[in-house]
Amino acid sequence: MDSKTIAHALCPFLLTGCLFRVGPDYTPPELSAPPDQWSMAVGAQVSETDAPMRAWWLIFEDPTLTTLIERAHTSNLSVALAVARLAEARAQLGIQRADRYPNLTGSGAVERQRGSDGVSVAPPPQSRTDTIRQLSLESSWEWDLWGRVRRSIEAERATFAAQQEDLRDVLVLIYAEIGTRYIRLRALQERLRLAQINVQLQQETLSLVAARNKAQLAPDSEVRQAELNLAATEAAVPSIETSIAQSIHQLSVLLGEQPQQLRPSLAWTKPLPDTPDSLSVSLPADTIRQRPDIRRAERTLASQTALIGVATAELFPNFFINGDFGFGTATGELVSSDNRSWGIGPVFSWNLFNAGRVRNSINAQEARTEQALISYEETVLTALQDVEDSLIAYFNEQRRRAALARSVLAAQQAAELIRELYRRGLTDFQNVLDAQRSLFSQQDDLAASQGEVLINLINVYRSFGGGWLVLDELGAIN
Repeated sequence: MDSKTIAHALCPFLLTGCLFRVGPDYTPPELSAPPDQWSMAVGAQVSETDAPMRAWWLIFEDPTLTTLIERAHTSNLSVALAVARLAEARAQLGIQRADRYPNLTGSGAVERQRGSDGVSVAPPPQSRTDTIRQLSLESSWEWDLWGRVRRSIEAERATFAAQQEDLRDVLVLIYAEIGTRYIRLRALQERLRLAQINVQLQQETLSLVAARNKAQLAPDSEVRQAELNLAATEAAVPSIETSIAQSIHQLSVLLGEQPQQLRPSLAWTKPLPDTPDSLSVSLPADTIRQRPDIRRAERTLASQTALIGVATAELFPNFFINGDFGFGTATGELVSSDNRSWGIGPVFSWNLFNAGRVRNSINAQEARTEQALISYEETVLTALQDVEDSLIAYFNEQRRRAALARSVLAAQQAAELIRELYRRGLTDFQNVLDAQRSLFSQQDDLAASQGEVLINLINVYRSFGGGWLVLDELGAIN
C-alpha cells in the first residue's frame, strides 16, 4: 500500500484543529438566591452547622436500628435495583465512548460457484466451476467534525451521573423508611404495654365494684359499666398487636427477607430511643448542593442540553474514512501479494432534504431541555419546602409531647385519687370510669407522640439528604 496515497486520503481527517461542537454548552442554572437561614419560627431552636448527615441513625444510639440499616445497605431490593440501573448507565456510557474509535470488522468466506453456460465467455474445456476464497478487514471511522459523538458522550456521562444520584436518593429514602418503621414499631410496643397495664388496672376496678355489689354497696349498673370500660380497653389490644406484626413484616421486606424473618429479634419490647438535646442542620445553600434529587435533576438537565447538540449535528454532512484490506482467489494460495486488494478514502453523506425533520428534532430537544430546567427549579423549591415542613413538624410535635406528658401525670394522679375516694364511698363511680378512660387515652397519645417526635426527626434528616454519602461504600460510583 502506497504510504503517500494513504497520507493524502487521511489529510482532511488529521486537521483536528478544525473540529467544532454545535449546540449550546451547558452551564449550571442560576436560581434566585436561597434564604440565608430556615424560617424564624424554628431558627432559634437549631444550630446551622455541619449536620450528622452521613449516618444520622447513630444519634439514636440504638444498636438494633444500626444493624437493620447496615443490613439493608447490601440486601434491600430497591437498592439492588438502583445499582443494576447504574451498571446499565455505565455500560451505555461505554457504548457511546466507543464511537470515538474506528470500527474494525474481519470477514472471510469460502464459496463454491459455477457460472452459467449461457453467459460464460470462457471457451471449453475451461472449467466454469470454481471455489472462491476471501479474507478481508474493513474499517470505518467517523470524523466528529460537528461534535455529534462528543455531545452524545457528554449526554451519557451526565445520565450516568444522574443514575448515581438516583442511587443516593434511593438510599436516603430506604434508610428513612427503615428508621420510621422501626420507631413506629417501638412506639406500638409501648402502646401495647400501656394498654395491658390499663387492662389490669380496670380488671382490679371491676373486682372492686363486683365486691361492693355483692355487699349491696353498689348497683348492678356500676358492674356493667366497669365491664364495658374493661372490654373497650381490651378491644384496643388486638389492633395494636396487628400493627406490631405488620411493622415487623414491613421491616423484613425492606431488608429483602421473608416477612416473618425479623420476628424473633424484634418481637420483644424495647424502649424508644431518646431524643437528642440539640439539632444541627445544614444551611439552605448546602441543602441544595447535597440533596440527591436536586443533583439528579441538575444532571438530567445537563444531559438534555447536550442532546440539542446531537440533534443539531444532523444539519451538517457526516464525514467518514473507510478502508479495506483483504485477499481473494479462486486458484492457488490465498494469502499472497498477487491476491491482495485494498482501498482507503474519505466519504461523506448529507441529508439535503428531510421535510423539516431535523429542525423539528432540534425544536423537540430544546423543548425537553426547557422542561428539564422547569423540573429542576420545581425540585429545588419542593426540597426547601420539605425541609421547612419537617422542621416545623418536629418542633411542634415536641411541644405536643411535652403537653401530653403533663396531662398523663395529671391523669395518673386524678385516677388514683378518684379511685381511693370511690373506695371510701366519697365519689360517684362515673368519675372513676371517666378518670380511667382519660388516663388510658392520654397515655396512648403520649406513647404515639413520643414515636412521632423521633419519626419527624428522621424526616428532618431525610429532607436534608441524610445518608447519601454512604453510597461510596458500595463502590458503585468508581
